[in-house]
Formats: sequence, structure tokens, C-alpha cells
Amino acid sequence: MATELFREAENASPNVNIRLHTLTPVTNATVVPDEMADSQSRWSLQTPRGDIGCQYVIHATNAYASHLLPFLAGVESPTDKEATDDALTPGWSLNTLERPLRLFNRDTPRGAFGVIPTRGQIGTVRTSVGPKDLGWLNSWDEHDGDEYWFPRYQDTKQSTGGKNPLVVLGGGRRFSTHKETGITDDSSVNPETSPGMKKVIPELYSSEI
Repeated sequence: MATELFREAENASPNVNIRLHTLTPVTNATVVPDEMADSQSRWSLQTPRGDIGCQYVIHATNAYASHLLPFLAGVESPTDKEATDDALTPGWSLNTLERPLRLFNRDTPRGAFGVIPTRGQIGTVRTSVGPKDLGWLNSWDEHDGDEYWFPRYQDTKQSTGGKNPLVVLGGGRRFSTHKETGITDDSSVNPETSPGMKKVIPELYSSEI
């Protein structure tokens, strides 16, 4: 989404100057008080490189949106001590795979559903065979989508390096005690998840990895 928005804005007009800043995470988003706001700055975004004033904010960050704006998260996440079936608010689930959210429940309070942050780890592995011998082209998943993967062929042509396909694997939440629910920080990996994820692709495609 962020890529498409950037391209649309870049091509909107020759008079528009668009710059993309990487490594500049927004750590907080606050509304500028009316007495201090102007036509260009309704929001103040805090980043490690300084504050940014803007009129509109587009959230293209998946679950991170509810970290910046807590009201988007719906009900509060129960703590580990409170995380029992009796303590869970109706409609909330620490493990959405085993206990689906009960949609359209009249007893569920307003705001019970929101953007629930759930960390998913990513890993890559290079195949031991070339693209012609890989045997599969599309994306796949298993365990009801808990793991998902796809091969990248961008650098497999001789003109671009002639490398074997790179398989990108994501997910692995089933290996985590709390299924990674409520975690917005993706700057670190879960030691419970990594060992399990490393086995997924080699076990499925032992002759191709």
C-alpha cells in the first residue's frame, strides 16, 4: 500500500516533490491543539529524526496503527495473569486459531473489535535447485495459514546473477506461547519461534532445499 501511494503521489503532478524517508519510524502521533494548529498541521508525528507536522496521516502499517492510536485496538489486551477463558472479554482471543472472535454478538461492547497487533517473523532460505527444477511457482501455506511462503525469482536469470530462487517464509505463530498477539515490536525475534520456522521448508521440500 505504501509503495502504491508513493507512486501515485510521485506521478500526480510535475510540481509535486515527493521524498521517501526510510529508517524513520513514527513513535507517536498526537493531535495538534486547536489554538496551535494551522491549515498545514493538524497532526504532530514524533520520529527519532525530529517531529513532522501534517494535515493528514495515512496508516499503512497494519497492526502498528493501534500502537500509535490505542483507541484503534478495541478492548484492552488482558495481561498474562488475566489471560484465562473466564477473564477474556467477549470477542477477544489470545489464540484466534483456537477461539475465533464471535462477530455480531449483541452482548459485545462497542469498540470490542479493533486492529489487534500480532507479530509475524520472516525468514529466507535459498533453494538447492534452479527455478526449472523447483517444481512450484506460486505461494503456499500450511496449518490454516500459520506459515506461508513464496519463491522469489528476481535474481535467477543469468543476466541478474543466475542464483537459485530465494524462498521467503513468514508466520510461525503456532510455535509461540501466546501466538505473538499484542506485540507491536518487530525489531526482535522470538526465540521460541525461530527454531520451529527453520524446520518448516526443509521438512516439506527436503530434496529442493
